[in-house]
Amino acid sequence: MSQHQYRLELERDASGDVSSFVVLDDTGQEHRVNSWKAQAILSPVSEILLNSDAHFSLGKDKPLLLDEHLGAHITLMLKAVKPLTRYDKTCDVARGIARMSRQEATYWYAHSMHKGGLPALRTLLAP
Repeated sequence: MSQHQYRLELERDASGDVSSFVVLDDTGQEHRVNSWKAQAILSPVSEILLNSDAHFSLGKDKPLLLDEHLGAHITLMLKAVKPLTRYDKTCDVARGIARMSRQEATYWYAHSMHKGGLPALRTLLAP
């Protein structure tokens, strides 16, 4: 059984600040978070990457190739915060996902594929 691969890309604005996170999976599906949400999740995404076995950093602008679990963890965060409109809830959800273990994030990623999975996760992390 082959593992899925993910690619994390950063986009920066003219001042060098992160303006967007993009995760592409090996099927070509793209998950993107822009604007203030990208800034809100910057620290939680960095935390996930630094705590991974590979100890990735967001300091470089080249795309990062992520394994199946790390890609699912970050994709889960992007999918969970995308529809949110409140900064505080966005930060709470992102921090909660960043603190998840690899197994817990993979579990919730699988549930995010089903109706009601992401709303349940958001309610759990930011009631």
